[in-house]
Amino acid sequence: MNQEQQIVSAYVKLLKELGDLRVSDPPPELILPVPKDELRQIVVRSEHPAKNVLIEALEQFKPEGRYTQLFRAELMRPSFAAVAAAVAIIIGGGSWLWLVGAFLGAVGAFFASLKMEDWAKTGQASQWGNVVFVKFAEMVFVVCWGALWLRLVITSGLYDLYLSTWVRFSAGGVILAVLSLCIGYFFAKYLKRCFSSLSTTRGGENSEVPHSLKSSARYADLTETMDSGYNA
Repeated sequence: MNQEQQIVSAYVKLLKELGDLRVSDPPPELILPVPKDELRQIVVRSEHPAKNVLIEALEQFKPEGRYTQLFRAELMRPSFAAVAAAVAIIIGGGSWLWLVGAFLGAVGAFFASLKMEDWAKTGQASQWGNVVFVKFAEMVFVVCWGALWLRLVITSGLYDLYLSTWVRFSAGGVILAVLSLCIGYFFAKYLKRCFSSLSTTRGGENSEVPHSLKSSARYADLTETMDSGYNA
């Protein structure tokens, strides 16, 4: 299977995943494996049996600002979950610095998600400098949000639940601990998706579709039969 066929396969995979969630907003062009116009040309040249459907499906993807797309598509939900986790920790008696950590983690995840081509446009000194900056951003993201999740689940959740039930019963403490565990559960789901997004290379041979970018049900009827007859 050549590179163009791999791109078409990644696009087909994305369309299948678009039916998993029910979101009214049109998906951003950012989640396509390659730019929209380039993808249209690739599909036209392909021998895919459902190429007309694939071309029509491209119209659902709408352009936005590059960085607005990135935040909305990949980081908005985990960022809100991080803020909710920090607030739960603060209510439970933690330091307000956890809120700063939630913000720093969002900033780190944002810069870690940028493609290297974007840094070339910002006037960065060299490719090595870009790599170092992105790796540092990844470290900030992992450390800040990882520590936030551990503090929320272990201390504000499990330990406070133990104190509020076995050491000295407190209905308020139990409610807050259970709420912390619930927030921690959803935060963990978003963290997993965010890790998946950061480890994904968009475009080219290794194109995959981050699970965090699944949206819309417009093409839920695109089934496995779209792949039938598409020979490498």
